[in-house]
Amino acid sequence: MNRFNFLYAICFLLSGLLCGGCSKVGIDTFDETQATVTVPWNSVDVRTYPGYNSLTKTFDQTYSFWSDPEEETMVVNIPLKLVGDVRDYDRTVGYTIVRDSSRLLEGSYKGLNAVIPAGERYGYLTLELPKLVELEDTTCMMEIVLGASEYFVAGPPEYTRIKFSWDNQLPMLPSGSFYARTYNFLINAGQSMNLANYNYYSRNAHKAILAALGWPWQADQWPQYNRMDPDGYMFYNTAITNAYYELLQKYLDDYEQEHGTPLLHDGGLAINQPVRARKF
Repeated sequence: MNRFNFLYAICFLLSGLLCGGCSKVGIDTFDETQATVTVPWNSVDVRTYPGYNSLTKTFDQTYSFWSDPEEETMVVNIPLKLVGDVRDYDRTVGYTIVRDSSRLLEGSYKGLNAVIPAGERYGYLTLELPKLVELEDTTCMMEIVLGASEYFVAGPPEYTRIKFSWDNQLPMLPSGSFYARTYNFLINAGQSMNLANYNYYSRNAHKAILAALGWPWQADQWPQYNRMDPDGYMFYNTAITNAYYELLQKYLDDYEQEHGTPLLHDGGLAINQPVRARKF
């Protein structure tokens, strides 16, 4: 037997001895008695239920009564996800409101239920919200942690935290570079007109745009920067942009004349600075 064959034989024998001396380890399988509930978090979930923030490990959801101006009470559903087998009966979900990190008003909400319905893989945590007067200048925020119940065990911490905020204020502009650039193209706060984020966003400037231009509060109905507007013009057209400037600047000048002080940004990197319209 040459040296190579000898070494091969020794290795083969040793591997057999090691395998024979080890006890067999079974493959872990899912235990249906250990079903749990999380927030929708993976790439498939967020197509239907967007909101999971992979950096903060929370599911973020907001609501404003601006979305339902005629309603005095609103019922909202925060989505939940079953990890386990479906059943032919409803199952309640355990949860805790983290009071220390929440900002709540007296009587600002009523918890209705948290459930995974029969035959479903997604459920909901339902809250009833009254339109309090204080919500016009105060934002409530509730931090929730999903937990165990008689049907479920507690899930992993990185997929069981919820941050839900609500008020009766103008909703933040939706994400998307076209919407952000539309705002930054109109408001001159020291930022680039091509900026695709909301670092310089403020609600006061947002309200000024609505009041001056007569645009709907739903920003997805606004003309989008670098896209055709409803009249068929490109939004970066200088003449069109300056026409917007004239309307917006007149509103800001009238505001300053009426109040004796300019309208100031109430948020973003330009906070407490005068709101200015952009001109070319």
